[in-house]
Amino acid sequence: MPSGKATALAAATLLALLVVAPAVASAQRSLDCQKVWDGPSIDNDVLKCLSNTDRIKGQWRYLVYPGFCALLFVVTLLSFPLVFLSVACCHSCCRPKPGRSSDASRCFLWMWVIYVVLWSAAMAVLVILGAKLLATSAPSIIDNTLDGPLQYFNNTAERIIDFTSNWSSGKREPIPSIDLDITAFTNISTSVTDLLMDAKHKISKYIEWIPIVSYCVGGVGVVLMLLVVLLACCRCGIPCTTYLLSCIYWLFGVVFALLAVVVTVLAYLSWAACGEVELQQQRQPGVFQWYLVPYCEQKFDFADINGEADDAERQFSKDACKNLLKSCDNKPISSKPLLCGNDITSEDQCPNFGTMASVLSATRVKAFTMACPVAGESCTLFECAANCTNTDVKAVSSGILQLAAQASNASIALSYARPLLDCNFVVDKLLGAMSDCNELKAGTLMLGTGFFVGGLMFGLAIYIMFRGSCIWDVRFITQGKSPRGLNGSGSVNAAQSS
Repeated sequence: MPSGKATALAAATLLALLVVAPAVASAQRSLDCQKVWDGPSIDNDVLKCLSNTDRIKGQWRYLVYPGFCALLFVVTLLSFPLVFLSVACCHSCCRPKPGRSSDASRCFLWMWVIYVVLWSAAMAVLVILGAKLLATSAPSIIDNTLDGPLQYFNNTAERIIDFTSNWSSGKREPIPSIDLDITAFTNISTSVTDLLMDAKHKISKYIEWIPIVSYCVGGVGVVLMLLVVLLACCRCGIPCTTYLLSCIYWLFGVVFALLAVVVTVLAYLSWAACGEVELQQQRQPGVFQWYLVPYCEQKFDFADINGEADDAERQFSKDACKNLLKSCDNKPISSKPLLCGNDITSEDQCPNFGTMASVLSATRVKAFTMACPVAGESCTLFECAANCTNTDVKAVSSGILQLAAQASNASIALSYARPLLDCNFVVDKLLGAMSDCNELKAGTLMLGTGFFVGGLMFGLAIYIMFRGSCIWDVRFITQGKSPRGLNGSGSVNAAQSS
């Protein structure tokens, strides 16, 4: 049996591991691919980044916890057959140390029994709560993306089309002068929606089973540890029983240790993914800034779309002011009935929708036309369109105001469209659905820790079974003899020798 100092040291080491390892994982910020890549490029390979040995060495602190889980898996898998053969064939565990009584041995073993029960309770709580967080956060991220950013994008696209359409007939009709193609944006929205819906469909069938499985896993662990308590209370040292249970505990221990490796790796990736989100929000180098944004810019060619939008805005504005100059000038009395707004003299003075709308709104009907509601006075186009006595001037005013309204709407539409044609804006909006990132991190970390504790728990249960097969034997209890003829001090029984 281990000494008191060794036991205290082992307990302190385990406590430090369970407390410090999650804290180390929480310090993880990103995958550090920016240390592997030379700069932003669509040719950057994420898989090569993940497998880069220098990057892995630089993040060794964050891989300590998965490493401990992997070590537990290997030790559990390989050591049990050797120990089992040693105990079953050589009976090495059935030789108590000299000077230690059987009562002390059983009392010391009860301490480990209490430990294993406490660990089973901790394992059950961690597995159930971790699985619950994981089952709610993963689908929530998908639903938030579908109901949040994608719905925002789709609604905004509809508003863009509304503002760039002619509604004079009561129906939405395209304006020939505005040819704003948002197909690339629509392709992104459709691709992401299809991808998320496919992922949601695939994981939904498994997500609903996670709570049930977690309760079963936690419950099985507790029940199997209660068997240890039952055997300790009954002092059942029948080798067949303890050896059979040790084999069962070994199988569960291997499974729990393997699950601990898988889930702690997922925890590492989830912490890294959430760190990448923070880097993107701060516009710092990372997977998003150095790979996803360049990929978006090259794949969907938003720069060309922005250029097309600028050209369409410039051309439409110039054409509108050119038509206006046919009916206006800056002379109070001339052959033209309108006074040009903002004193423009050239179509080049209308470079955008905002300027054009301002010019059209400031244009007035000249007083000499005698067409305004108050004869002999000047009036605005709004006043003339409503009350001018000259039908021709009234029609011209109405047409110009219609162009001004269309220009204003088109300007609003572009104010909606331009942010959507920036890959950083699109990525930021999509990442806005990661509000449950903290729950995802906590869920994977708790679940991985639960499986790790479960692996340790089953390892301790195996030790209890092997040790109990020696000191729980009925003859050892009633006669103070071991099953092999050894008394509590390790010497041969005098009664037996006589």
